This record gives sequence, structure tokens and C-alpha cells, in this order.
Amino acid sequence: MPFKVDDFEPVSNGDLRELWRMCPDPTLRRLILEVVRYRRVLDKAHAEALEIHYGLQADNRGRIVGSAKSLLDRLQDEKKRLGSQGGIMIQLRTDSQYTGQPWDRGPSR
Repeated sequence: MPFKVDDFEPVSNGDLRELWRMCPDPTLRRLILEVVRYRRVLDKAHAEALEIHYGLQADNRGRIVGSAKSLLDRLQDEKKRLGSQGGIMIQLRTDSQYTGQPWDRGPSR
């Protein structure tokens, strides 16, 4: 059965630790580190998005602006990191769901 980007069971942290112990291959370990790193980035981005939400509820512009700037900086850092590493963007079926527009890679480099 072929796997699709949106159609698989997530790998647990325990699975990642087990793979790390079983497979000393540096390429696989680099991939494991990338997965762990992005989980941390997503966790921090989610926390910042919650701060924006709470700031909106409390009508606290300072909280909203500070958290939004932090979130945008974090996302920009990730975009730069991927670009400097030769990363590519992958189009997902759900991309237009969040933007309301067809997926666009933006200007070519």
C-alpha cells in the first residue's frame, strides 16, 4: 500500500528513539533530528499563536503584536533555513484550504 503525505500514522517519539538506537546511519539520524527539531518549532509556533488568540480575547494589542512578530520571525527563520539547505516546498491538497487561494510557490530564485 503506497503512503501519501496526509495518510499515515505519525511516528511516535518512542519510535524515533528506537530508530536512533537501532540505526547508526548518519543520514537516517539526520532525518530523525530534523523531525524532532520541527516538532519543537511547531510547538513554539503553536504557543505563539495561542498568545495571539488570548491577546485578541483580552483586547491586548501589545500581547498580539509581540506574539505575532515572534511567530513571523520564527517562520521566516525556517523558510531561510530550508532555502539555504536546498529545501523544496511540497504542494499539499489542503494548501488552498488555509490560504483560500490555489497553491503558489512564489517568485523563482
